[in-house]
Amino acid sequence: MALPALVAFGLPPVTANAVSRASRVPGAVAGAWVYRRDITAFGPTSTKALTAC
Repeated sequence: MALPALVAFGLPPVTANAVSRASRVPGAVAGAWVYRRDITAFGPTSTKALTAC
């Protein structure tokens, strides 16, 4: 919901997208850190493959 709001306030779409993504990164990193012990290998897929971007 942040992206449409930022565009509605007059930011260019590319800038709004960058700001929206940058604001969500800390939450994603914190969530991954909290649940890091719950991430386990699933069958032949390694944990490294599951967490690679």
